[in-house]
Amino acid sequence: MKIRFENADLSSSSGPNSFAKKLKRYLEDSGNTVSSLDYEAVLCFIETYGAFGDVPLYQRLDGIYFNIDFDYQSQNANIYQTYQRSHGVIFQSYFNKKLIAKYFGEHPNSTVIHNGADVKMIGDTPALEHRFFDRYENVWCCASNWRPHKRLKENIEYFLEHKGERDCLIVAGQTPKVFDDPNIFFVGQFSYELLLSLYKRSKYFVHLAWLDHCPNVVVDARASG
Repeated sequence: MKIRFENADLSSSSGPNSFAKKLKRYLEDSGNTVSSLDYEAVLCFIETYGAFGDVPLYQRLDGIYFNIDFDYQSQNANIYQTYQRSHGVIFQSYFNKKLIAKYFGEHPNSTVIHNGADVKMIGDTPALEHRFFDRYENVWCCASNWRPHKRLKENIEYFLEHKGERDCLIVAGQTPKVFDDPNIFFVGQFSYELLLSLYKRSKYFVHLAWLDHCPNVVVDARASG
């Protein structure tokens, strides 16, 4: 089958985009084609403003806006329009499906497909090696596109409460330095491959996010051991 990816940036390391990159690889490995020019179906990540004629549109949803401190109905407006237009909807978890059905109503054609890891790439990726790590007995890490509900502060507090004397925490993802501690290192944005390498070097991965539907970083960290 020839499939168009809509609203996906394969150069981005964000959750939906890193998932799209993994999915493209495995779709093509199984004999499908991902093309923006000649296609038989459209797989849309979250939302689209496009028109595709008679070509069936499928929507993959990783969440919607529900913070009542904001105008969440306006934020969701185009996502909802895409939901209504779609021939089918793919949810990334049962929690995700339940929450969206509460706000959008049940979709007549939907399924749940959990996020997956690129096990081939993980298997080919070596653990991160650097003499820096020789100073520590255990490496902890956390990674995200940091927003309030990802709860970086709580992740760090958990590390500080439970760490050993020779443990360190590596914080990946763009964020200001929120704690000044000699054993916590803010390393900024990592490529997907470098993140996998960090996961394989780490003993612990921390992700204390609030209402996170099926975070790709957790799936990848678990698959990396």
